[in-house]
Amino acid sequence: MHGSINMTEGMIELLACAPGGKTHESVLVIDVEPYHLQIALLLLGLEAGGGLAFQGSSVTPRGDSVEIFVKWVDPSSGAARMVRGEDLVYNVRENHNMKHTQWIFTGSRVVDGVFAAQLEKSLVTTYHDPNTIIDNPLPTGADDTVYEVNKLLVPPRGTAVEVIVKPYR
Repeated sequence: MHGSINMTEGMIELLACAPGGKTHESVLVIDVEPYHLQIALLLLGLEAGGGLAFQGSSVTPRGDSVEIFVKWVDPSSGAARMVRGEDLVYNVRENHNMKHTQWIFTGSRVVDGVFAAQLEKSLVTTYHDPNTIIDNPLPTGADDTVYEVNKLLVPPRGTAVEVIVKPYR
């Protein structure tokens, strides 16, 4: 999936959203329709687990595990870079990058006949959200004051990126 760097500093609740989503708190904006991402993950044989009743829930999200990688070309050196999605996120409480983990394919829910991720444009959240497609499984996902953009790593705003989501086997 193609997208761009959206934020280079500040508190976040999402690693990635689609255009029109919560761009004020998302590191990346990915050019994908949320329902296309959900369908692609289902076609890969992954099972969505859901499990969250509300945003910020302390319940651990359920579903199959995925890994997320982000690639870009460094604008100053021209060198290709590829990092885990977690590396673009900084844990302010523990003063280091987000712990490497397997993200969880929770799958978004349908509310009053509407696919919630399509409405909210939430793709990958660091703060637990029942309307997202992929969620952070760590206990820190229940607190919206833990994560910010890893400003020491992210390239300038607008830098083109490729986001790779792979089933964790």
